[in-house]
Amino acid sequence: MTFGESLKAAREAKSLSLEDVASATRINKKYLQAIENGAKVDLPELYVQAFIKDYAAFVGILPESAPHQAQQELSIEQGRIASTVSSTVTTTNLPGSSAIKYPKPLKPKRSHQFVTLL
Repeated sequence: MTFGESLKAAREAKSLSLEDVASATRINKKYLQAIENGAKVDLPELYVQAFIKDYAAFVGILPESAPHQAQQELSIEQGRIASTVSSTVTTTNLPGSSAIKYPKPLKPKRSHQFVTLL
């Protein structure tokens, strides 16, 4: 059983819907579904860890171990994806990967003002 499945089981054991959890934790329902399904969430990792911790605490799972256990599952999956991508894409065949030439910085123009003294 994955960690997301254990969250879902704990939620269902308390007869809570995703809407109940979303309103209590203030986490969007689509993120809760993604966490339960083990899908990738398009958010910074810190947010995902906080969401997992809050969700786990709400359904009664120890929140201290929640982000670590979920992160292990996600890193295994991300490792598979990363190895697949790195074997098919290299930096030499990406468009625009040649050296970028930046323009030279402009020199400041000097202005001369003549002052006439009487």
